[in-house]
Amino acid sequence: MLLHCRIADTRVLRTLLASLKSPQALRVGQAIETWQWFNRYASIESRALPLEPVAHADPEPHLKIDASQFATLLDASEADSLFLQLLDMAPELVPKAARAEFHDRLRAVLATASTLNVIGTTDRLQFVVLSLTCGNTFHRHDDLAETWRAVREEQASLSELMQSWNEALWASLEAGAT
Repeated sequence: MLLHCRIADTRVLRTLLASLKSPQALRVGQAIETWQWFNRYASIESRALPLEPVAHADPEPHLKIDASQFATLLDASEADSLFLQLLDMAPELVPKAARAEFHDRLRAVLATASTLNVIGTTDRLQFVVLSLTCGNTFHRHDDLAETWRAVREEQASLSELMQSWNEALWASLEAGAT
C-alpha cells in the first residue's frame, strides 16, 4: 500500500534519518547534505548524510520506506500523539513548562507499558493517565499482579480490567501518587 507522508516534523525527523537504509540515505543525501533542527530542549541537532556516487543511491522519485521503518516512525510519534490527547481530555495533567522533560516522562511510561504488554491506544493512554495520577510506579502495586498477568497472558484490556478494581485498591493507588 502506498502512503504519501511529509516528514519535516522535527519530532520524528531524527528517527526517520536513523532508520534509513544506505541507498535511501544516499538518495536523501543528494538533496540535503546536512540536516539541522531545533530539538525539544531548544538545542540544535544535526545529521550529516552520506555522500557517495549517485549510482548507489535509491533511484525512486520519492523516498519509500518499508513497513518496519514506518512502524518505527509511529513508535517515535506515540508520545506526541498521547500528549495531544492529554491536552484535549485532561489538560490539568500536562505541565505548562518543562514540556521536553514531560515528553521524556511519557516515553518512559510508554516503555513501561510495553514491558507489561499493554497494547492498544486506549489502554496505553489509560496507563499514562494512571502513571500521571497515581505515580510512575503504580504498576508495582501488589494487588495489580493479577491484572498484569491477564494483560500479558490473556491479552486482556487494561481499561476493562480497571472496572473491576475495588475502592480500596483505588484509594491505595491514589495514596501512592507522586
